Amino acid sequence: MPDDRKLLTAKEFARLAGVKPGTVTNWLRNGRLEGSKSNGRWMIPADQLNKMGSKASTESQEKMQDTPSGKTQSRETKMYSIAEFAAITYLTELGVERWLKSGRLNGNLDENGTWRVDPSSLQLPHLKHLLRNS
Repeated sequence: MPDDRKLLTAKEFARLAGVKPGTVTNWLRNGRLEGSKSNGRWMIPADQLNKMGSKASTESQEKMQDTPSGKTQSRETKMYSIAEFAAITYLTELGVERWLKSGRLNGNLDENGTWRVDPSSLQLPHLKHLLRNS
């Protein structure tokens, strides 16, 4: 867990939160995250990761519904677990997790702290050659 007194750049925050830096910038501009500009760069207190997580959890709970099979599914699109995403690509589960953390895949942490992969990741140019045909 990061030191709560530490300040993170938008890029660092995005990497730790599992989102794109542009998303973090939008959150800062819209007031969803607290931060300030220093020398033209957004600086965000590390404790905002916890606050962002609870806001993301609330939003995901609003978007999610339980299906008869017991799996949680989004009304908009299904988010993949790491194992599910690994099964439809040639990436290992560890590889999927690393790509999520580095921002090479679109996804986020759910309310339980489990990574979920956004289906839009399947359309990323650097992933297309890694898709299984089955």
